[in-house]
Amino acid sequence: MKSQTMNTLNLQLLDKIMFGTKEGDWLVLDDDTLRAAVDNTRPLTRNEWNSLINSPLTLKRLRHIIGQAKAKTLKSVNASNDDLWLGSEGFLRAAAGRGGEIPTLHSEDGMWTLMFLQGPSAIRMLLKLDRDTPLARQIMDSKTEVAVKDGTGQVLMQGHVDEEGELEADWPFSNAAPYAHFQASGGRFQVQPC
Repeated sequence: MKSQTMNTLNLQLLDKIMFGTKEGDWLVLDDDTLRAAVDNTRPLTRNEWNSLINSPLTLKRLRHIIGQAKAKTLKSVNASNDDLWLGSEGFLRAAAGRGGEIPTLHSEDGMWTLMFLQGPSAIRMLLKLDRDTPLARQIMDSKTEVAVKDGTGQVLMQGHVDEEGELEADWPFSNAAPYAHFQASGGRFQVQPC
């Protein structure tokens, strides 16, 4: 837990150093140069690299261009392969789990709901596939095995959804409630095919 906190702090510090503000900073490289570096059609020269490293504003622009490139790639993959599910991700909402409540988590694509049910002696997890989503029938018919992972990649449950589109398992951590665990492990979860 301590090393994870240190890793988070180190990443936040690195982010602040690299992407903070710097007096007199300006965009030292144009978008065409940055795009060429991202798609590897023309690598940056040593002088361009040094200029990039010394300009947080240009680093922010590079990060934005990388995001655009990823979105474009994902869009083209999805457009050409609409019937391929590669996984889903969801995030812990700030309001979830406050006051000791057990959170209900939803994937960003709307396919999955992860619920926690308090039993007499333990917490049960219930993963529910929204059967009205376009890929639900494929997942159920192919009997795709899925794994639910926390933000660190640790598997919380794994198996096949039943005919109702559900998968159930015991909460694997007796020493941490779901909200506290997800908050400590990056505030996100993933549902992935195995």
